[in-house]
Amino acid sequence: MTNLFRVRRFKYILGTSVLLISHLPGFAQSPAPPKSQPVPPESQSGSITGQVISERGQPLPGAAISIQPINGVPLARSATSDSSGNFKVTNLDPTLYSLRVLLPGYATIPSNRNNPPLYYRIGDNVRLELILGAVITGTVTNAAGEPVIAVPVRALRIRDPNGRPVADPYSYGSLRVSDDRGVYRIYGLVPGTYVVFAGVVSRGAFEITPYDDQTVTYAPSSTRDTAAEITVHSGEEKEVDIRYRGETGHIVSGTVNSESLGTGVFLVPRDNEMGLFMTSSQVPGSSGFAITNVPDGDYKIAAVQSLAKDPNSMNLALSDPLNISVKGADVTGIELTPRPLGSVVGQIAMVGSTATECQGKRKPVFSEMVIETKRNIVKGDTDVVPLVWSLMGVASPNKTGNFELKNLRSGQYFFTPRFFARYWYLQSVTLPSTAIGKGGSGSRTEATRSWTRIKNGDRISGLTMTLAEGAGSIQGKLGAEKGTPIPAGLNIYLVPAEREKGDDVFRYFGSKVESDGSFALNNLAPGRYWTITQVADSAEQSPDKLWLPSSADARLQLRRAAESLAREISIKPCQNVNDYQITLK
Repeated sequence: MTNLFRVRRFKYILGTSVLLISHLPGFAQSPAPPKSQPVPPESQSGSITGQVISERGQPLPGAAISIQPINGVPLARSATSDSSGNFKVTNLDPTLYSLRVLLPGYATIPSNRNNPPLYYRIGDNVRLELILGAVITGTVTNAAGEPVIAVPVRALRIRDPNGRPVADPYSYGSLRVSDDRGVYRIYGLVPGTYVVFAGVVSRGAFEITPYDDQTVTYAPSSTRDTAAEITVHSGEEKEVDIRYRGETGHIVSGTVNSESLGTGVFLVPRDNEMGLFMTSSQVPGSSGFAITNVPDGDYKIAAVQSLAKDPNSMNLALSDPLNISVKGADVTGIELTPRPLGSVVGQIAMVGSTATECQGKRKPVFSEMVIETKRNIVKGDTDVVPLVWSLMGVASPNKTGNFELKNLRSGQYFFTPRFFARYWYLQSVTLPSTAIGKGGSGSRTEATRSWTRIKNGDRISGLTMTLAEGAGSIQGKLGAEKGTPIPAGLNIYLVPAEREKGDDVFRYFGSKVESDGSFALNNLAPGRYWTITQVADSAEQSPDKLWLPSSADARLQLRRAAESLAREISIKPCQNVNDYQITLK
């Protein structure tokens, strides 16, 4: 059975249940940050409130809001926006939540692996901004010009509005079926560039259509490599006709060396640009798997399975991706052997401050933390099961601060915590030296100077993330000559002025300067800093990448440039600097 990567089928294969809701169309994380309100003690429940508005600031009634705790898989709580666009979800436990919104015809910009998702706490007041979705419509006809009736049509987003490739391509917008005139209409599309295709890519076991044995046809009448690319903006409608080819595809088949009940096989284009994910499953006791109607092309194939009796625990095994080519004939005899993925076990440590200014401040709460990973992406690194990885690489500490990062495929990693406590900062991230093949027993190594390499099956223990009390903050505004606009993409950076702190990655901070010149820097370690404003010269100077091992040269360049300006500011323990004024230089 050939499928586009479908949420329903993937739930069956791996039992991931409602965790995949975040990847349905219209359910991406809202880009608008919440306004934090006083948070009740950890033992008390509370509510999350907010408003759903259009890009013009108009309230949107009737929007469905879904709230899901990130540290478990219970059913999501939901609410509907009222006539003023307002909503409220009550009786929530003190933890972190993901929040999604759906309104037919509207869209939210989806999150991606380069931008951290937004999390919400009880007490937050959230603004959710939706944009009017785009429309792609047209007619599907056959070679004789007759309408092709009841054929599924999908639009696949391949680039964002800025022309950048989509990291995790999959089908946006609900599936549409052509009517008795061959006409289809797909609405509520996220702005960007799409390819459109017609044909059966998913069907139930008892569903039969006239198109089951045919590969999909891309507009105008093409395979993927010559498909038309259609760019749409918010509220825009474009007409795209498709001349359906009705060509028969090929079969990719083989066996998975596993008896797991939750074994899935995924076939992905090797260049990862087509985004047509085909999948099958292998049932225990069967002769193997078969993926049908595969177009000619170069692919990667892999098998993934659940290792745990409880599928919600999400302990997975993955086979090494295998390169195959489909060229005018079936590909058979494939053998795939899943192996357990890697994991990292660690803990959160907290160090208090004796400074008078810090007494009585709210401490971080373990239930409101999340541990995240960043993987060093190298050229040619194609994700065979990209939607799986969006569920992995994050963990929540338990009540004692211990956590486990599961399902880490072979690669290089960097680890950071996200926490919500204004007067605390990240002091260090360390590993036992023996865990990375360095030093003797009992010694520890900073896990920031280089990437941590993990292989399938590895289980690394002893990762310690230390949070320290005494963080300060800076809020201010950038001054410029009258009539001079703030440059697009301008950032403000803090770099350590103390020479002995120059190699401490957690003393480098960056933040975007808004169009009105305002900026905010939070969770700053006490100390002396130089400030500098500039547009990032490279991706490594992006504020969200400053701490990565690959940004060492970028940090050095920033420090040298800031030192030449000698614009210094000192942050004392638990100090909030408001109305900080600097001049654009």
